[in-house]
Amino acid sequence: NKGDTISKSCWHAINKPAKCNKPEMKANCPLTCNACPNDVTCRLKADLQFSPNYSEGVHKDSLQVEKAEDGEVCYSKNQKTDWGCNLVGDAFFDNTSGVRKAEIARVFNAGGGNYTLRVSHDFLEADVLQSKTVTKKSLANLIVKVNGKRLGTFKHKGKNQETHEGVPLDVSPDNLNVGFINPEFNGDYSVEVNCNDECECTVERVEQTCKLQAQLRYPGFTGKSDNEYGYHADVLTITNNYSEICSYWNN
Repeated sequence: NKGDTISKSCWHAINKPAKCNKPEMKANCPLTCNACPNDVTCRLKADLQFSPNYSEGVHKDSLQVEKAEDGEVCYSKNQKTDWGCNLVGDAFFDNTSGVRKAEIARVFNAGGGNYTLRVSHDFLEADVLQSKTVTKKSLANLIVKVNGKRLGTFKHKGKNQETHEGVPLDVSPDNLNVGFINPEFNGDYSVEVNCNDECECTVERVEQTCKLQAQLRYPGFTGKSDNEYGYHADVLTITNNYSEICSYWNN
């Protein structure tokens, strides 16, 4: 026992066979252990990351993983699911601080399952403050691997589009207008991964055919007026047939 994860998993598989049923064991105990019976290693990894050559602005994307016929979603606020998904990290880049992070999702035992990987652009005021126009270098890469073999790399189609719009897009002490989210910005897409029991997997990009967008906004203030003082705030929420609520506090 060398003390590493695989060695520990093999030791437990030999001495405590009942643990072979755990998804974590199926992921960490390779076939060379010859300890877990009828175990076919099938590790799905989705890595959402910005290119190291990226050189301008601030951008953030997010990843979520869904398994067919299972309502539990693997995402930033539910990072570990009962069906064997673990998610860590944050796909983010900030040129001003030099911070670059990746978001990684792993499915321990993907064999015999159908999965949907959903990528969305997160709209930030920093998009406008730094660079609201998305360039080729500011597109995050979604790298999909099964058992370490790359099956595909994907990006959203927001190249050369502006994340925000408004008149004017001006940030100054006199006018803190950072604009509004551009509803035409194409920052979302899905990738379907289908694996059989022998871990033979197919990967395919799927364009969204039915996308609901709702935008709540006040008109921009472009100068002095008789109504220059005061404060107003409204909140938009969306509720589905399952009484699940999407809002500022649960986005």
